[in-house]
Amino acid sequence: MLPATPEAGREREFMSKTDTLTDEQLAAHGMAVAVHARRTPDQLAIISQNGTLTWREFNARANQLVNLLRERGVEPGDGVALLAHNGPEFAEVWAATQRAGFRLTAVNWHQSPELIAYVIDNCDAKALIASGRFVSGATEAATKAGDKLNVKLAFAGPIPGFDDYESALAAESPENIENPEPGSTMLYTSGTTGRPKGVYRRTRPVVSQLTGICNETAKWNPKTDLSLITGPLYHAAPLGINFVIPINAGVGVVLMDKWDAEETLRLIEEYKITHTHIVPTMMHRMLQLPEEARKKYDVSSMRWIIHGAAPCPAHVKQQMMKWFGPTIYEYYSSTEGGGVFVGPHEWLKKPGTVGKAVPGVEIKLLDIEGNPVPQGTEGLIYV
Repeated sequence: MLPATPEAGREREFMSKTDTLTDEQLAAHGMAVAVHARRTPDQLAIISQNGTLTWREFNARANQLVNLLRERGVEPGDGVALLAHNGPEFAEVWAATQRAGFRLTAVNWHQSPELIAYVIDNCDAKALIASGRFVSGATEAATKAGDKLNVKLAFAGPIPGFDDYESALAAESPENIENPEPGSTMLYTSGTTGRPKGVYRRTRPVVSQLTGICNETAKWNPKTDLSLITGPLYHAAPLGINFVIPINAGVGVVLMDKWDAEETLRLIEEYKITHTHIVPTMMHRMLQLPEEARKKYDVSSMRWIIHGAAPCPAHVKQQMMKWFGPTIYEYYSSTEGGGVFVGPHEWLKKPGTVGKAVPGVEIKLLDIEGNPVPQGTEGLIYV
């Protein structure tokens, strides 16, 4: 078992009764969702084709899940593996783990069942929560993990040997949990040079170095804004930038189960989406839509589009700027961390740039022997 966060237990007696805590104290202990449930209980927090949740419902279900996991022996520092498509359950598991000191590993369900089982075993999960869509991966993982799994829960369809998620939650209290502790994440790399590798974040949230600049440029307004989730939430960027940052700011999210270019435009118009995260391939496919399809939808609500994950050809970004205006921001980062950022106006002055390192990040270009390379010379990037 990986160690619990350094804060674990430090203020346990003081923090035991959450109903007496200030909003700031709740948020600092992983319960930002509880804060928004106090402030705007009936406002929608999660919108998807698989269901919706108000902030009150979101918070209550996270509490129920924590109580269930605690009863079955999951403790602060223990791993919780999540094999799930984008939907309310993904959000609930994230919120539960981050308020109870658990370590969340969201698993790439596009991988083979053998690799899924490897990741779930490698992350030392004590609990596996899985969608019925991914029966093969879930059952192979459960077989490989054996007795290490205290909890196996299935939603969106049955999985042999797994308890039903909804039935299990129904018996638990929805009241705010006692003894909240900030959780952690251990996402896995894509495995392009071997097996996927776990990237453990003990105290810092996903893509934390980018959080400040994202909040500064996004200018969130919880009363009016919505963030459109375009990619699978097992990826660091959709999870961190597109989901965690707006949720912590009190901004609701619209979850796409599967990305589609025209459906993206339709959702922007229907929900008056203000913020989203995309990748260059998505830009290219949106630009390839027939002119009549592009003009069919009102996308004027969009104020902040951020992209990364791959190099973006300058002409593609220029066309997107003509369509959406100077709303497009870019970052250059990785699952492991680091962060380079550029806004639209800076980019237009120097098309092709990926910007400068954000505060708290140092970047060096070194040769294969670890020596700094002169300007204009290729080198390996170290963050």
